[in-house]
Amino acid sequence: MLKKMLKSEVNKEIVKTCLTSNYLPAMLREHKSGWIIEYYAEHPLTKKLERKKFRLTRLVSRYKSVKEARMHANRMVMALNIRLSTGWNPFFFEEDSRLYTPIAVVCDAFIKEKTKELRAASIVSYSSFVGGFSKWIKENTAVEYLSMVNKTIISRFMDYVYNGRNVTPRTYNNYIKYGRCFFNWAKERCYVKENPFDLIKTKPKQQKQRIIIPQDYREKITNYLLLNPRERNYLIILKLIYSALMRPAEIRKLKIENVDLHGKNIIVPATA
Repeated sequence: MLKKMLKSEVNKEIVKTCLTSNYLPAMLREHKSGWIIEYYAEHPLTKKLERKKFRLTRLVSRYKSVKEARMHANRMVMALNIRLSTGWNPFFFEEDSRLYTPIAVVCDAFIKEKTKELRAASIVSYSSFVGGFSKWIKENTAVEYLSMVNKTIISRFMDYVYNGRNVTPRTYNNYIKYGRCFFNWAKERCYVKENPFDLIKTKPKQQKQRIIIPQDYREKITNYLLLNPRERNYLIILKLIYSALMRPAEIRKLKIENVDLHGKNIIVPATA
């Protein structure tokens, strides 16, 4: 009777441990086919307990008596349970631990490395993509790690980009380009195993439609800006764009020494 009561109390403690921990304690199983030690540990991706086991056939054969083998096996069980109780997880050792790196950490590492390699303008574009992507993941999924992102999630994200944000096919394709670059980088560094953006098709390219502003409209715009002192600087920018065929990014980086008034030349820096 006492033994049954003690066994019942032990079982209650085991159940209590199972409900509050991310593992089930290791136990020695003596089957006719051979001895095994089995336990359950929570998989970091699925958040479910998965069974782990290993056989003790060779270990048992080394001992002359079953009693000695059992003592050794029980010591192994005790040592394993101590490791489990301190947070050790076997999945971090069987697979690359980088697969369980939080998305925000991966994004920061990506931008930090690319900052050393790309132009400032490119960094702005990649930072915008990574920031928007990680924010959407956080608000619309329960995903914690980049390795958990699959084609279904990416398809939902791209639907949001195209329909929710109502972007053009060109911008949609740019998102795919940035996404492929980001996931290829993450794949090379073992943060993911696959690149789900490779499974997303781009939209057909649309030819740009350029409209020539009629001469009378150009005169009206010029006269209006000339009559408003605050707008004259804007007129200079327009003339640089439409007369000198300069891009806004190039104009923004111009310095006084780049303009030769006597020679009527504008030298665009190579970094512009």
